[in-house]
This record gives sequence, structure tokens and C-alpha cells, in this order.
Amino acid sequence: MALADAVAALDSASVDERREAGRELFRHSRSRIDDFDDEAMAALADATDDPDPVVRGHAVGVLGEVAFRQGEYDEPIPRLTPVLEALTDDDERVRQTATGALWNREWMYGLGVDDRPAMAEQARVVAAGLVACLGDSGDLIRKRAARTLTGPLVASHPDPQAAAGRVLDALVDYPAHTRQLTDVLDELSEEHPAVLESHVDALLGHLDADQEQVRNAAGVALSNLVASDPELATEVLERQPDAAERITAGLRRTILATPYDRSDRRERAAAADAYADVVTSVPGLDMDAIEVFISLLASPSVDLRRAAATGLVRVARGAPARVERIDHTEGEFEPAAIEQLARTVDDPAEFDTEYLFPLEVLATGHPEFVTDRLRDLLERHIDPNASLLLESVQVLERIAAVDPTVVSAVVPDLVAALDADARTTRTRAAATLGDVGEDYPDLLSPVTIGLGNALSRIDPTGQRLALKGLAAVAEYDPDAVAELADVVADCLPNPHPSGREAAAAFLVAVGEDRPAAIPEAGRSLLSVDDTDDPAWPLGIVARDAPSFVDSFLADELDSVFDASKGDQRRFGSLLGEVVADGAAVGVDAVDSLVDVLETGRQQEREIAARVLYRAAKVAPAAVADSTATLALAARFADEDERTATRSEAIYALDELAIAAPLDVESALEWAVKDVAALAAALDDSLELSKWFLQTVSKIEEEREGDSPIRSWHPRFD
Repeated sequence: MALADAVAALDSASVDERREAGRELFRHSRSRIDDFDDEAMAALADATDDPDPVVRGHAVGVLGEVAFRQGEYDEPIPRLTPVLEALTDDDERVRQTATGALWNREWMYGLGVDDRPAMAEQARVVAAGLVACLGDSGDLIRKRAARTLTGPLVASHPDPQAAAGRVLDALVDYPAHTRQLTDVLDELSEEHPAVLESHVDALLGHLDADQEQVRNAAGVALSNLVASDPELATEVLERQPDAAERITAGLRRTILATPYDRSDRRERAAAADAYADVVTSVPGLDMDAIEVFISLLASPSVDLRRAAATGLVRVARGAPARVERIDHTEGEFEPAAIEQLARTVDDPAEFDTEYLFPLEVLATGHPEFVTDRLRDLLERHIDPNASLLLESVQVLERIAAVDPTVVSAVVPDLVAALDADARTTRTRAAATLGDVGEDYPDLLSPVTIGLGNALSRIDPTGQRLALKGLAAVAEYDPDAVAELADVVADCLPNPHPSGREAAAAFLVAVGEDRPAAIPEAGRSLLSVDDTDDPAWPLGIVARDAPSFVDSFLADELDSVFDASKGDQRRFGSLLGEVVADGAAVGVDAVDSLVDVLETGRQQEREIAARVLYRAAKVAPAAVADSTATLALAARFADEDERTATRSEAIYALDELAIAAPLDVESALEWAVKDVAALAAALDDSLELSKWFLQTVSKIEEEREGDSPIRSWHPRFD
């Protein structure tokens, strides 16, 4: 049946046809929401008054589905009034459909929180309907109402105190829904305590209820009230002196319930939070609190571990002697304290930035205790026979964020481990120091010399992390690490890009502050020649510390004339990479090579031409911008020059012709004084002839015609 036909059939005189129309419209509502226009919605609203309950139920279900799916989750829902009115329908099936329309809607979470008039009014109506449903004869209706209600929604009721009383009655009358109503009371007592203050006596009475869940719900609500209002706490204790003990006893039973049931993890976590509220609000209450929280740190529930960690630090702040007592207690809790607090969880990723590790929380309340536990943790972390506890580093970092002094107390232990016989221990200790030092260089600064001297004794992965920490210290305090420049430079060939980048960053920081500390490290920089790597060290240094790179290049240039041809070519390529960025870095080195071409000895001129050729091959435009073109042309044209030097010169000119062919042409025209002598040299050397013709070809491509220097070659004479 078409949607329009089904809408029209809602006015049929036949109840069977109206029922069939309702079923058809329900099917349409599952997939064709946009087809329901104002006319269809108006017809459905009218059908919610149909004399037949089946038709009314279909109309309410379709109207609710379409209204919510067409609406916005943070705006009032139009046409919802007939659905809300159906919450009090005479027929249970209609009421059940109405509660189903409201259940599990994201929109409900904004009710009672959004104070805009239209939303507030809709919240009042919804609250009135759902609270009324808590006393419904239908179990499913009560269940849906309990699951849909929230603390803010109850507070939005036209009579919030009466609504809270109805929640408390339902808590006892319908035990199957206690868990949902406990959440409502928890929210209500935390966010709207005034609504519950008139029900303190009822809550105290619920502490003696037969059902444990009811006792726990009352205990959670009372603990929130006691913690939020000291005057109320005093009043409660005056009326019933044993109330606090009764609250904590009930909460403790819930917290320590065994066996563990995943379905009750939220209830137990709420009880743990409430327990911390009470024992920290009432002086001298429950000296077993520490042991209770420690036992929770081994829980498989992350919610319970978080609640326990928070409870521990709150108790420690209020009564640190209780925490100290753990170390000296003979019995089951002393090992638990060390074992549970001296480790994190199996999966540290489950603790995001919103939550805390147990040790991190305790760092603010009892740093000495945490320092001792960290030592236990790190002993196992660097033990070569133990599994690597990667989360240990994360614990140190997070505790450092809370109180760096707690971590600084264990740094010397890690430094001492750098001298261990086992390479694994040395590596883990160095990696841990580097990882923590990357974010907290002030912690690492006093021990950097020991860490730097250990770099050669640790594996590349540990070295990489240690280098990152040292680079951070170099930024923070370059004087503290300047003497490590050579040691760090030797790590530049680290196989990890981030390790190479960290070593280069270290040299940048130290080189900018103390350029004289660096040049001896040049050979290590040369050994890392993967210039396409974004973590290429010299590229990073050239970008961030140009004065250091010029100093380094000058130092390397002094030794290149005694180096092998391979090293000369590598240096030329390196020089090309440095000058390729168009910055002023490396220009002094190019000018020095030009000076050698013009005034150096014969062997030096050949080497200078070879280096410039390799630099031009990498960065022809940058080299062409210098005076190198004229100097190379002069060496090529000099009939008294060795063929090897003239060959290196024409190789370089051929590369420069890629970027500046007419400049090369002009330089050759200026340099060649005896065309006949050049023609004879070209005729005698196949190598010179071939490269000269290649250069001429590039020039003529630019000219789009013949070049005058073409005629110098015997072939075209």
C-alpha cells in the first residue's frame, strides 16, 4: 500500500482497514522517513485518539519514530505531544508503545540540561509522563521508564521532590529496575542534591532494606549528599550517629562482592566513588579504607581501578598515616600494595587523558610512597630476564606531569643501570631516560653526560630514544651537553629516521650555541648520505643552524683534497644538497672551490672541478648562480691543463647548462682564446668531444637555433 493511501485509510470506517493502514505506515517509517509530510503527521496525530487501541498504538509508534528521526537531537521535537499524552493511555499496549518511542533516544540526554524555554518545557512534560510510568502495572513500561529517566530529567519534573519520592518508592517496589534507578539517584544527588534533601529519612531507611542493591543505591545517594553538604552531614549524623558506619558498611559489601560480575561493574565503581566520599568527609571513619581500595586495583574493571586510584589519593591527602601503614602491615595487604601499586594495567591505552593511573593519582597525595613503588617498577623494567614493560615509561611521564620531583628521585637509579653488564639492561635504562627526557628535559639535564657516554653501548632502538631525550636537553640547556657533540654525531647513521633526526637536532641546538664544538663531527654527517630521507641530518642542520653547517663544510673542505675520489664525489653531492635549498648555506664552500680552480695546484684544481661537478649534478641552478661557471670554463679552455681536470670541468659545465645554458655559452666565449687549440684537444679526446657536444646541444635547445661555439668542434669546422 502506498504511503498516501495508508494515510487516507486512517479515516476509514472499518477498524480492520485502519489497523492495516497503521501497520503499513509503520513499515514505511522504517525506511521512508522523508516521505512523511505535514499532512501525514497530522493524520497520525489524529489517529492517536482513535477508539481502537491497536490503531492508537500504531499511530503513536509511527509518530514517535518519524518525529525523532526527522528532528534534531539538541532541539525540541515537534509533534511529540500526542506521544507523551499516550504515556497515560488507558490501554497498556499503547503506553508500552509510547515508552518504547522515547527509550534509547540520544535526544533524551539533553533534557533537563538544556535550559532553553522550549527544551525545558518539553523536559517537564516528558518527566511527568515517565515518572508516572514508574508505577505502571506493566513491567516493560516500568523498565523502559526507569531506563529512560535521568537525574536532570527528574529535577525538571513539575514537582521534583514528589518525583524523587516516586523514584525511591519504585526502588523498593520493583527490585528488577534497581540498577537503572540507582543511576538516577546518583545523578540526582550529585547534580541536584536539594531535590533529595527532604528524603534523607527515606534514604536512611533504605539502608536497612532486604535487597542489597537498594541498600547500595541509598548509600551512594547519601554519600553524595554528605560529601556535597557538610551541614547536612552533621544533621544526618546527629539524627542517626551510626548512619555513616552503616553507609560505608553497605558500600564496602558492594565493592568487595565476589565473584566478579561484569554486569555490575558500573554499580561497584559508583559504590567505590561514594565510599571515598564518605570516608574522606567524616573524620576517623573506616580505617580499612586503604586496604579496600588497594584490593580494587587488581580488578578486571577499569572503572573500579579508576575509582580505587582516586579513593587512595583522597584518603592519603586526608590521612597520610594510613598509606604509610601499608608498608609495615604484616598480612595480606602489604604484598598487594607493592604488587598492585607498582605496576600499571595490562593495556595502558585504556587510560586516556581523562583518567589516571593509580600511581599518578597517588603522586599528588603521597609522593614518597610512589617513589618507592617506582623503584620497584623500574627494577623489573630494566631486568634483562623480564618481559619489557613498555607501559613503565608512560607511567614515568604521567607522574612527571603531576610532580616531576617524584620521577627525579629515581633518575639516578636509571643512570646507574647504564653501567650494567647486560646490554638489554643498559638499553632499557637509556631508552627510558630518553623517553622521559624528551618531555621533561629538566629531569634529564643533570645526568646527560652519563647517558651520552652510554650511547655506544646500547642498541639502535634504545639509542634512538636516548637521542630524542638528549636533543630535548640540548634545546633546554645546550651548555650541559656540548661536550657530547662528537658522541652524538657518531650516532647519525642510526637506522631509525627519528634517531637520525634527533641526533641532527642535538647538533643544531649545540652548534647554534657553540659552533666550535661541532666541526670534528663532520665525518659522521658525511656517512649518512640518503638525502631523500626527510630525516637527513645535514639537511635538518642546514635548515636550522646555517652557521654550524658553514663551519662544518669549511672543515670538511680542508680534508677533501686528501680524500679518495669516492669521498670527493660524496662531498660534492652533499654540498649540492646543502646549497639546493637556495639559502646562503654552502656558498662559502663553493667560493673556496672556485678559488682553488683559479689559483690552486694542478692536483687541487682537478679535485675542485670534480667536487663542483658533483654539486652541479645535484643543484645546477644553485651552482650556476656562483662564479663557478667562469672558473670551470677557464679550466676547460686552458690548453695547458690536464685532460682529467678539463674533463671534470666540461662535465660540470654540461650540468650547469641544464639551468643556465646561455651563461655557460657566454663563459665559454669569454674563456676560449685559441679556438684552434681547443679544436685540436677535442679531436684528440673522445671524452672531451662528447661532453662538449652535449653542452652545445643544451645551449642550442635554449636558443632554438645554432650556437656560435658549435663551429669550434672539428666536425663543424
